[in-house]
Amino acid sequence: MAAGTKTAIITGAAGGVGSALTRRLDALGYHLTLLSRNAEKLQKLASELSHKPELIVRDLDMDLIREVRDGWAFYRDRRPEAYGELVQS
Repeated sequence: MAAGTKTAIITGAAGGVGSALTRRLDALGYHLTLLSRNAEKLQKLASELSHKPELIVRDLDMDLIREVRDGWAFYRDRRPEAYGELVQS
């Protein structure tokens, strides 16, 4: 990851608002971690992006959403210059 590049973790990335946010943040040069329940849609979206995102396909229950939020906060606190946004859609 280039110095100064921000990271966004987006839940529900394969559809609707999540997909739109994914495309916008990709255009802005963010490093993306994308989470979705739909592997096929997530793979299709990833193939259309300028930058190669990290993909996580899994049922997004509330426990996972809490894990993502807690994990993001942990890394953001350790390297605030690298982590910008957590988007849950």
